[in-house]
Amino acid sequence: MPEDLSKKIEQERIKIEKPSLTDNDFSAEIEKIESSIEREVLNFEQEESAKPIEKQGEAFKKISKTPKPVSNEEKEREKKIEEILSDGLNDVFLGMSPKKQKEFKEEGERTISHINKLLSKTKINVEKIINLIKRWLSVIPKVNRFFLEQEAKIKTDKIIKLKK
Repeated sequence: MPEDLSKKIEQERIKIEKPSLTDNDFSAEIEKIESSIEREVLNFEQEESAKPIEKQGEAFKKISKTPKPVSNEEKEREKKIEEILSDGLNDVFLGMSPKKQKEFKEEGERTISHINKLLSKTKINVEKIINLIKRWLSVIPKVNRFFLEQEAKIKTDKIIKLKK
């Protein structure tokens, strides 16, 4: 019985010592994998290069940045929010460069849609509305932070009155 056990142990050692694959086998296996990966990359690149190149800005037209309001009530509220936010800022807007005007307008549109979403909820988070307006007004070059704070609070008060 001890002899059987020692034979089994010896056989197991031999199995462990003999590798199932040699270094050459590993190298060949690695080369196969690398070549298949390279083929996949080439195929992907060919597919991508076959697609027509879109004109600059065309991709942005396809993706709507801000979802449009669904109901008439939301549309009306959005118009009122826009009036409140733009109140008293015409001179500031006209004094900006065209690039800043575009940035200011886009940020304003995003702010309006976010505020509209917040107002559609049951509980209004006033602090979020103030922060959205501050972020939007901070696009104005050389803006005084006290002006920014004051305008944000005034506009938020008017917007909250819309909800009531």
